[in-house]
Amino acid sequence: MKLVSRKGEIEMKLVSRKEAIESGLQRYFTGKSCKQGHICERRVSSSKCLECHPEIEPKKYSASWYKKYPNYVKEENEKYDRMRPKHWIGKESPDYWKTKVLAHKIRAEKLNRLPRWSNQELIAEIIKAIPENMTLDHIVPLQNDIVCGLHVPENLQYLTDRENSLKSNYFTPRRSVRNYAVISFT
Repeated sequence: MKLVSRKGEIEMKLVSRKEAIESGLQRYFTGKSCKQGHICERRVSSSKCLECHPEIEPKKYSASWYKKYPNYVKEENEKYDRMRPKHWIGKESPDYWKTKVLAHKIRAEKLNRLPRWSNQELIAEIIKAIPENMTLDHIVPLQNDIVCGLHVPENLQYLTDRENSLKSNYFTPRRSVRNYAVISFT
């Protein structure tokens, strides 16, 4: 059957949908008109006429769309970078946000372990007086499976970075009393 389209006269072979599915075709032509009166190819997937339902462009921001329009994507990214506040730059990294979340968690843990009766001024003085090459450590860790310490002056000590990383958040009652000298700040 000959079909007259916008592009000119085309020779079309009559194929049923069932034959098209068996042959692995994406389109087929029956020679019959659709509900709107179009005599054209139909899609195997939906049986819809191509005049009523033309080829759909790839959705914006799908993988195929990115491949089809790489320059547009680059321009959009550059426009976004120009509009973005300068203090945001470098914060897209997942590591940045992991460290932020971890720091927030540690700060929240300290606040939960800070009783109202503790001497906060003394804690502030202890923090300011940290000797060079030393870190402030909690004798009884703030977070542990066995016990949770408090953020009070009596639970603070100075350790070197190496000692602090070796101790981590472990707590053994004998080891804590025997191996670590308790510094009295009162």
